[in-house]
Parts: sequence; structure tokens; C-alpha cells
Amino acid sequence: MATVESFSSLANLKASTATGAACLVGVSGVPDGVFFFTSGDFTGQADDQNIVKADSTPLATGAWVRQSGKAVAEKYPNVAAPYLNLHDYVLDNGSYNVMGFVPQAAKSGIRDGQGTVEVDGAIRTAMQAIRDERGGGQLWMPAGHFRVGAPIVAPQGVGITGQNSKATFLHNQGTGGCLIYGTGTSDNDPDFERVLIEGLAIIGTPTSGKAIWGRKATTMFCIRDVYIEGGNSPVVLDSCYSLMMERVQVRSAETGDNIALNAISHDVTLLQVSSQVAKAGAGIAILGCYTPRIYGGKAEFNQHDQVRIANTRGMTIRDMYIEGIQPSSTGYAGIHVTNADAVIVSGGLFDATQGSTTLSGTISGFTLTVTDIQLGTLFVGAVLTGPGIRVGTRITGLGTGTGEEGTYTVDLSQEAGFTAARATGPMGTDGTGTYVKVSGGTSALRMSDYGFVSVAASQHHVDFGASAYGCEAMIPFGARFVNANPDQNFVRFRPGEDAPLLATVSSPQAIVHDATTTISFDVKTKDVRNEWSGNNTFSPAVTDIYQIRGFVQLAGLVCTSQANAILYNVTDSTTVSQLVRYLPTGAPSVDFAFEGKLEAGKNYQIRLYYSDPASVTRYTSGQASSNQLSIQRVR
Repeated sequence: MATVESFSSLANLKASTATGAACLVGVSGVPDGVFFFTSGDFTGQADDQNIVKADSTPLATGAWVRQSGKAVAEKYPNVAAPYLNLHDYVLDNGSYNVMGFVPQAAKSGIRDGQGTVEVDGAIRTAMQAIRDERGGGQLWMPAGHFRVGAPIVAPQGVGITGQNSKATFLHNQGTGGCLIYGTGTSDNDPDFERVLIEGLAIIGTPTSGKAIWGRKATTMFCIRDVYIEGGNSPVVLDSCYSLMMERVQVRSAETGDNIALNAISHDVTLLQVSSQVAKAGAGIAILGCYTPRIYGGKAEFNQHDQVRIANTRGMTIRDMYIEGIQPSSTGYAGIHVTNADAVIVSGGLFDATQGSTTLSGTISGFTLTVTDIQLGTLFVGAVLTGPGIRVGTRITGLGTGTGEEGTYTVDLSQEAGFTAARATGPMGTDGTGTYVKVSGGTSALRMSDYGFVSVAASQHHVDFGASAYGCEAMIPFGARFVNANPDQNFVRFRPGEDAPLLATVSSPQAIVHDATTTISFDVKTKDVRNEWSGNNTFSPAVTDIYQIRGFVQLAGLVCTSQANAILYNVTDSTTVSQLVRYLPTGAPSVDFAFEGKLEAGKNYQIRLYYSDPASVTRYTSGQASSNQLSIQRVR
């Protein structure tokens, strides 16, 4: 039997032959214990307590490792680290350290990011140990790059905590998902309760599957401080409730939506969640959910809707920043709501155009390689300008770049190198965009109090479809909108920005007996929408419900007479409505009040049919105070 040497100082242990076993006793500040010299990479782990560096051997080759009768290796003999102490598995707070389960051959690659060994098996073993021994808890994953080759189906109640999303990386190398909770095979599956995923990044490939998949009834599920990039349909959560996503960023799904919440999920909250540059889907898609809430966060440059809501009830979206909205001609929008009920959209900011981006890089042939972004985000359709760049060069496709550094396709072949070049232009090819689109049988949507970049005619702030009902939007004065069902949906300008059309007269006007006279109101006192001709014709800017009121004073009546006030559609040569008034002698007023739907682009007039018993022509008084017109949108 080999002799086990004993040492009473750390210096003597370090100076001893680096092989076999040794005892360390009587050293101040260091507990007595047994150490085995263990081959492996212990770079950065020497602490003179549990791992001690030998003078003759670099840490990258091996180290003295403290042992214990409670070594986890006794319970998990398949773990390729048979001499590690329990402390390497269990942290002071009770969390298990995944590095205690990782094969020694993989550790150096995890630390430097150059590893090729897949460690999903070790992660599964560690998570199952937490479930078996503690009933649930957190798996600690320190800084490093962990390669995942096959899906990790997590056991009940076991979460993951990383150091932070800039330090702990899971690289999904396979074609399946990365982290999966639940089985999704039966409606009778048990709920997965009280799970936390935090402080890590999950990086996919063009062929990898979902980064996080919550399948069937996940409750009290929290994803916090997580960065996800790449893969296909990266985040899918089905039938979840009491779900919280906080400070999560998802980018660059190859296919599908960046974030999808489906199948009767309820009590769902997204707090400061960002979704960017989904290559063939929406930024955030919520389908068939109850009371979901989005507070803050950002959705930008996704190739479909930035946010898509369908078959959902009780939805709230507040203070969200939405940018890079696709052109209206694509059918997509900043927020697209279909067949939903009781939706609130308020606060935040919408931007259907893209400002400038400052970048450095090269163009070789049709390939743009961006090495640095100083400002902004790149997008398909951006026009490049700068020294050496051909005039009119435009980005036509994404390569490895999805808004930041990487490769892109341009439309003009050339050879160029540049710093601080500019990329500008509207998002999409026609420079249009719809902020909020409402389709299907959506009801009770409210939109208000949001910020905006433009009221240009090319941008629709809201688009109410023909089947929507009971919806209301309050938009900036002058902003364009579509309302295919104005009888049931209201679009109003913000208080104080809009005002009724007001007009009066400058002189008397002849009113001919037994004839119809078009009343002239030739002095406009207020017409912020430019809808009055300046004389006698009203042309509404939008189709909506209008209230038209006013009065005309006649002078010199010597006997009772009759006048019919008429609202007349000049474009279609039809009478919209008329009122009959019987007038006493003297200087009576003919008052009128009409309310109804008037169509944009058509011309309307106030006309007066007059019957005088004496068969003579009369005149209006010509006084501004007694001949007035007011036209106001009711909604």
C-alpha cells in the first residue's frame, strides 16, 4: 500500500512530489483534510483551502484536491471527476455547481470558450441530483461556455442561475431544443411550479431549435436577465400561467417568432422584454391568452409584426418602444391585434421610419462586412453613403449580421473600405408603416397617450378593420388613420389639438321665393383641417360621424312663411337630411342641426328652400353674429 505523507504547512505540501495522496494537519486557517493529486485543468481555482497548486506542476495539468467521506463521486460514479470534494458540487447557499458534474476534459474549454465537448449530459445529471436530493432548487452555472448537443428536459422544480448574461453561455449545437420544461404529451401532465431561469445567455445556430420551451402548464415560471440569440422559434411557452419574463432580450430567430406565448396562458407579465430582428416572424406573439401584460421593453426590426396579439382577452401594453415597423403594404404592423377583446395600448413610442446608423467595415463584391456599429441599427432597405461607397448602394439581405456587426448583402458590387459611413432611409421599400392594426372581430380596444415620430401621410397611426367594434383611438391631430367601420369604432384627435369648423358671413344674401338657395358662409373663423371651401362647401377629411349646426337670419318678413333647411350631398346629388321651419314676421332665424355619417372626399352644402306668401325675394341679415355655421366630428 502506498504511503500517505502528512504535512503541517502548505509550503511543504506544495513542494512535495505531485502524485498520490497527502494529509494536511495543523495549518492555521486551513481545516485538516486529505488531498489527492488530481489530473485536470484547475486554472483559476487554487484557493489553498480545497485546491492547492503543486510547485512542480502548472494548474492546467493538475492540483492537490481536498477529499471527504461525503464525496459526491461516490453517488455519481459516472461523473468523470472521481476525486472532487462535496464542496465542488454544493455551494454555501445550497445550490449545486454544475462544474462538479462536468468532465475534467471539458473544463478548460468551458472557461476559454474554445471547447468542443458537449456537456448537456452533465447538466441533466446535476439537475436530477437537485430534484432527487433536495426536491428542487437552482443549478449554479458559473462564467463559461457550455455546449449543448441534445435537449435538456428539466425535472420538476429545478431552475438555472448563471453568473450573468454576459458571462454564462449555453451554446445550443443540436437540432432540437435547449431547455425544455414539461412533456406536452397529455392534458393530465402535472404543473411545473416555481421555476427560475436567470443570468445566462443561450446562443443558437441556424439549425438549432427552441432555446426555452415551456410545454404544458408551467406555473410560477420566471425568466430573468437572460439573453437569447438565434435558433428557430427561440422562446415558446404553452399553457403557462403566473409567468414572468423580466429583462429578457431575444434576437434573430431564423424562423418563427422570437417570443411566442400560446394556448390559454394567463396571468402573464413581460417586463422590460426586448425582441429584435426575427428574420421570418413576429417579435412577440401572444395567442389564446388571458390577461397578458407587456410593460416597457422594445420590439424592433422584426420581419413580421413587431407585436402580434390574437384570440386574447384582457391585454395591456404600456410604455413600449416599437421601431422599424414593416410597410403597411405587407399587412404587418407595430402592434397587430386580431380577434381579441379588451385591449389597452398606452404610452410608449412608435417609429415607422429608421434614422441613421454609423458603421465601419468593408464591401467586397455584393458582401458588406460590418466590423463596428457606432450608432443605431442596420436593416434591409438602408442606403449606404460614405467615402469609396458607390452612390445608391442599398442593403438587400441579412447574412450573419442581424442589425449589428456581421455580414449583409448589398445590391451594387464594389470593393470599398470605410469608417464612420452612414446607413439611412425608411424601414422597408415604400416608407410606410401602421402603428396599431386592428382586424377580425376585435372589440373594446383602447389606444392613447403614446409618443410618435411622424404624422406623415405614409404612416397610419391606427387601422380599424371592418369587423372591429367598440374600439377607440386618441391620436395626434393631423395623423393619418384608417377606420373601415366608423359607426362602431371611434378615432379622435387629442384634446386641444382639434377644434370645430366655424364659419360666418360678410354680407346679406338673396333668398329667392319658391327656389333652393345654397347658403354662403364666406368667412372662416376656424378650420384646422382645411375642410371648408371658403364659401359654401364642406369636404370632410375622413369618413366619420359629424354634427352640423347653425342658423341663418332672414330680414323684412311681413307675413308668416316657410323654409326648409337642407344638408345636401353635392357629389352624389342627394339630400342627406332636411328640416322644415315655419317663420313669423320680422327677422326670424332659421336654425338647423344635423348629425350623421359623412364620407371623405365628398362635397356637402347647406341649402335653403324658401316659400314666401308674397312671392318676393328676401335677404339674410348679413350680420356675422346671427348667421353662423359649426361642423364638428362627434367622435
